[in-house]
Amino acid sequence: MSSAAADSRKRRAARACLACRKRKTRCDVARSGMPCNNCRLDGVECVVIKSRRGRYVARTKVHMMSRPLF
Repeated sequence: MSSAAADSRKRRAARACLACRKRKTRCDVARSGMPCNNCRLDGVECVVIKSRRGRYVARTKVHMMSRPLF
C-alpha cells in the first residue's frame, strides 16, 4: 500500500467527548482541543471523561484462598 493510500484512509479518533459518542460522530477533541468542532457548531457543552480502561484488576486464586470464608 502506498503512503498516499494509507493517508487517505479514515483513522479512529483517540478520544471523543460525550456528545460525539452519543451521536456516534467523529470527534476531533484530541486534535483541536476543547470544545470539539461538533460541540462548537451545535452550541453544546463539550465534556470529556477520563478513560476507565485498565482499571480492573483480576483476582488470583492465591488471593481468593487467603481470604477467610466467613
